[in-house]
Amino acid sequence: MNPNHLVSIPGGWVQPSPQRTLSVEEIAVIVQDYGEAAKRAMDAGFDGVDLHAANGYLVDQFLQDGSNRRGDEYGGSLEIVRACCLRLCMC
Repeated sequence: MNPNHLVSIPGGWVQPSPQRTLSVEEIAVIVQDYGEAAKRAMDAGFDGVDLHAANGYLVDQFLQDGSNRRGDEYGGSLEIVRACCLRLCMC
């Protein structure tokens, strides 16, 4: 890791967290969290929610073959990755 590479957080500038592959169990929890957040938005009176899947955010990392090198049910062909994103939208 480059010690000169820093990211901004509310408390100041820090080194970013080391990159690692999420476990299948962690992904399941994140999908559940997305669903619960969407439900809270709907309960608060919103008509719907947007899923931001671009610009390097988490969902985009699953869509990009440069960052998604998984060999499980969350990686591989475009059809598999698309199905995972649809699962996230349906939660």
